[in-house]
Formats: sequence, C-alpha cells, structure tokens
Amino acid sequence: MAFCIAMNALPVGKVSAHIVATGTGQITGQLLDGSRKNVPLVGQFVTLQMSQDGSARDLATSKTNVHGTYTFTNLATDKAISYALYISYQGAQYTSNVITLASKPAQQMNLTVYDATASTSNIAIIQSTVLIQKPDAQKSTFSVSELFDFKNLGLQTFVGSLDASQGKPNALFFSLPKDARSISLVQGFTGYKAIQQADGFATNAAVYPGDTAFSLTFEVPYLSSVYNFAYKALYPTVILSFMVDPSIHASAAALNSQGIV
Repeated sequence: MAFCIAMNALPVGKVSAHIVATGTGQITGQLLDGSRKNVPLVGQFVTLQMSQDGSARDLATSKTNVHGTYTFTNLATDKAISYALYISYQGAQYTSNVITLASKPAQQMNLTVYDATASTSNIAIIQSTVLIQKPDAQKSTFSVSELFDFKNLGLQTFVGSLDASQGKPNALFFSLPKDARSISLVQGFTGYKAIQQADGFATNAAVYPGDTAFSLTFEVPYLSSVYNFAYKALYPTVILSFMVDPSIHASAAALNSQGIV
C-alpha cells in the first residue's frame, strides 16, 4: 500500500543466586502446558525475580518436581518488594503477574507455557496502527510509531528462527520504509533478537496463543514536500489505521478518511 504524505514547506541476561533466609514469605505453583490441557511439566527450571527500589534481579531458580511444582521460601515480605516468575520454554519467554507478599506471605502462582510451532497459519493482525508525527524541518525527518495487535488462534506459541542459511529466516517479519533509521523496538521484543533484512527486520519474538502486542518507532528522512509511505501487510490484517499529525496532508486510495480524532 502506498501512502502519500504532503508536508508543509518549512525495538535479557540471566543471573541465578541462592535465596538467603530473610523472611517468612513463600511462593509455590505449578508449571502447566497449555497446549496439552494444562498437564504439569516436570524437570523445568523456573526463575524468581525480585524488584525493589526501581531495580530487579534474579533471586533463585526452582526445578519442578514430579507434580510440576516449584517452591520458593524464606522470602522478604516488605511492602516495597515485589516478585515475578519467568521461564524460557522452547524458545519463548513466559512471565507471571507481579506478586507482593506484604498482606499475604504465602501465595500460589501457577505459570502456563505452550508448545512451540514454526507455522504462522493461525496468526493474524487484528489491528495495525501507524502514527506519523509532525515532520522535523531542521532534520528533514519524520517519526513513525507502529502498533500491531496479533491474534494467535491456535494452542501453540509461534517461535521463529533467525537462521538465514537457507535464505529468508522463518521468523516474524516487520517491514520498514526505505532508509528508515533510529529504529527502537518497544513492546513485545524484550528478551528476543532481531536481524536486519531487505525492507525490514526479522525477529524470533514469540506470538502466544491469544493476544500479543508489538510496537516500534523509527525515523524516516525526506527530500521534498511529498513522500510516498509504503506499508506492506505481511499477515492477514483485519483493521489498518493511519493517524497523521494535523499539519500533514495525507491521502491513500485504499483508506477512508475518518477526520480529526
């Protein structure tokens, strides 16, 4: 899709440690495989992370037993301390909700993971939003933010590979306009890698069953008052929205104007 813009002339290191007996808190739970009716997973390592005063660190790991259970004990219950569980399973990162022990020192928090798949057959974009900011006349660039709301209708997590030895890697791909620069991968890319490809980049970031959001920002240089912004829909897309700064005059044959919002 070509998007014509007329401008006014002017996107995780892991450290393990032993828990020191510092409190009476306890977190237990089961590691469950959501692809196989939540069967408990045995012999997997779950990591407990502690957050305090704006910084986080890995506190300890626990190996799941024959019931898929992990246990962390002797935890501090201060109000200023919070915890989270995470695991890397078949190439995807899974994280629990934040846990605090101040009001309830002993808590149970299960963690669900999914089997990996290399197929994108169950993946679609429910909404893709492109936000184009006011051009910077001094730098002759404009900034773009993109948000993608993916839906995975299957019960397996899509995990791509960045192996390009046989050609284009079988991984999640995001297209970029020509000469895009200052690319920042924001949401959905933490803990994963990305490699540059022609007209964009590939990433081994996972798309989980249900909803997964990705966002990124970048800058695009321009040489004249008119720029053709090319957007490539690489996955089935339900809704595509372009939002541009009011100072920009924009037109696109395939989109209907919704006015100022």
